[in-house]
Amino acid sequence: MADRKKDERRRYLRYPPDPTEIVMVQFSGEGERFTPEIAALPSEESRGGLRLVLLNRSPVAGIEEGARCIVKVASLGPQPAEVRWVDASDSEVVRLGVQFLGN
Repeated sequence: MADRKKDERRRYLRYPPDPTEIVMVQFSGEGERFTPEIAALPSEESRGGLRLVLLNRSPVAGIEEGARCIVKVASLGPQPAEVRWVDASDSEVVRLGVQFLGN
């Protein structure tokens, strides 16, 4: 365990989301008003962030690590977040890891 890189350590426990849960995501602008641009399915949740599954289309197509976004999960208000990793190995689907900012 001590040999693991700092980036590989998980800070919070992961748990599966509610099967009916949908996450709304906004990639453009960080204004006062939340305007969702795309819906995503959460495949894993934690106190610090989410693993999301989205269709590979605008505004997700071409998204890169470090991109800022705002996510709204269930009854929680919109949360600022940062894309930590991107898996676009499928031409139809993109998987993103997002970390809530301020955690």
